[in-house]
Amino acid sequence: MRHGIHPIQYPETAPESPPIPSITIQTTASLTARGTTTDTDRKDPINMNKANANPLLNIQDEYQKSNHEFSLLLGVDKATLLDAKRGRPVNPRAILRGLSELGHDAAAFFEQYTQWRNEARRRLIKSTNKADA
Repeated sequence: MRHGIHPIQYPETAPESPPIPSITIQTTASLTARGTTTDTDRKDPINMNKANANPLLNIQDEYQKSNHEFSLLLGVDKATLLDAKRGRPVNPRAILRGLSELGHDAAAFFEQYTQWRNEARRRLIKSTNKADA
């Protein structure tokens, strides 16, 4: 022993650790009465009712598929589907290709999608101008 340093003494047995409590995680999903489009999709201000909704939501409702199932049906990943449902791409080529493969008129859908997107933008601008006034 040098300079007053004492060697560490370990107990012969380790102290018993307290029991680990069990944790239960619950997950829930909220679906509409049709069982396809999530509440979040319809609560989005630009998709509040079926008449003003993105035409892609209406097609998904016809198939009665979840986002995951509908994205598989279209042959796109879920993020691409969700982006198109929110109106992010101006020209959702992958969605158009998938709809065409399912027998939908891609040109007619694109026209409806563009009209919906322009109308959503117009409503957003109008609501923003009211907030500024």
